[in-house]
Amino acid sequence: MVNIKLFNDYFLASHIAVPLLTVNNQDTHDIIRMFFETYNFNVVGFKEENKVIGYLDREQYDYNSNTIEESLISINTSDIVAANTPLVDIFALMEGKERLFLMSDSTIDLLITKADLQKPPVRMLLFGLVTLLESEMADVIRVHHPSGEWKNLLTEGRVKKIEALYEKRKEKNIEIDSIDCTQFADKKTVVLEDTSLRENLFTSSKKSAEKWMRKVELLRDDLAHAQSLTNWFETENTVLLVIEIQKMIHKLGLQKFEKIISK
Repeated sequence: MVNIKLFNDYFLASHIAVPLLTVNNQDTHDIIRMFFETYNFNVVGFKEENKVIGYLDREQYDYNSNTIEESLISINTSDIVAANTPLVDIFALMEGKERLFLMSDSTIDLLITKADLQKPPVRMLLFGLVTLLESEMADVIRVHHPSGEWKNLLTEGRVKKIEALYEKRKEKNIEIDSIDCTQFADKKTVVLEDTSLRENLFTSSKKSAEKWMRKVELLRDDLAHAQSLTNWFETENTVLLVIEIQKMIHKLGLQKFEKIISK
């Protein structure tokens, strides 16, 4: 089984961050205007004695002030994270925030904004988590239905398509079993229709469990078809969903282990 720790080791906050451009008290309003209006930066770091002590915000900057320092905004400690923070943790840390500042080698030198959550590493991480979830679902179905009884929980039409694909792959001498020929929706159906399995995995009603599984399926589809993730991070509670997916992967692993040792 692929451990979730893999995602913590290989997907880091720094993989989606951008360099934090900085200025100091020797710079002028014209320099700031160039960064904000010409280069379209929204945030510029402010350095004092070669250390970032705050930042300037495009929306709040006052070009009529005597010095650029008058528009300086302090950086809260809660807005600073290590550059090697696991990317999966960034979702929760970004909740309710417009940006995070990243520190590497005791220096704030990187920046993450909401726009960066659209980048490929985020999509790869989310798709990886959903894929791991599906893989764990398949393993649990195998140990709970070792003789293929899970097929009784699917429609006749779906079973025929699964068996046809299985036979086709067997001809190519591919080492698989029929559960490998199912789709996410099939595994979802088996988990939800197996009363004992569903009740061990979900504390909520079958309807609520089905709604949750459908949301995961929709996220998977959007990721697979390269759809924008804007809706997921602006109107859906993706932070909570990611946390719940990780918990479900853990529950599935326990279900598999308990079933194996009980034999």
